[in-house]
Amino acid sequence: MNDIITELWTALKALNGPQWVVLLALAFFLGFGIFLLFRWLYGARLEAQGSLIDLKDKTIEHYKSIHAERSKPRPLSEIVPDAWEPYLEQPYQQLEELLELAVQQQTMNYTSANMGFVRDAELYILYLRIFHSLSSDRAETFKHDQERWLKERNVFCESSVQSHGGTHAPVEYGMAFIQRTNERISEFKHRI
Repeated sequence: MNDIITELWTALKALNGPQWVVLLALAFFLGFGIFLLFRWLYGARLEAQGSLIDLKDKTIEHYKSIHAERSKPRPLSEIVPDAWEPYLEQPYQQLEELLELAVQQQTMNYTSANMGFVRDAELYILYLRIFHSLSSDRAETFKHDQERWLKERNVFCESSVQSHGGTHAPVEYGMAFIQRTNERISEFKHRI
């Protein structure tokens, strides 16, 4: 290895002026060529990286706009025509009459449950009307209040059952469900 370095050093010392100029020009152009190559490679890399960052930012903005559109509750008038409101009182009254005439326990259980479903549907319609009339902050509070009330209603209904495990338990639960739902319907009607 020492011999090679010694020979190169001797060869360099033996160069005359024009050979030095050619050697320096060659070294300059070779160095400048390598510089341009790396500049081009890193420039392309940085440009691609910048494009990826722009694409990421655009994607995030796109998803934010989609999420914002989906999270805003649409006004109820856009969903349900103003003149359309199901009339639930008549089927409820018919179910009430059937419950009074029912002799079999299974019919009583089934009818009281259906009466609860009709009242719950009425409550649901009122809830939507109120929810869509509120600002987003108040609507969120109203939603949490309703979630709490629904849990409380279930607790009330379960505590109202006297004949646990008996055949009359579903009717007791259903009547408590109807009572508590009717109270909430009255509250909501006063808010509209």
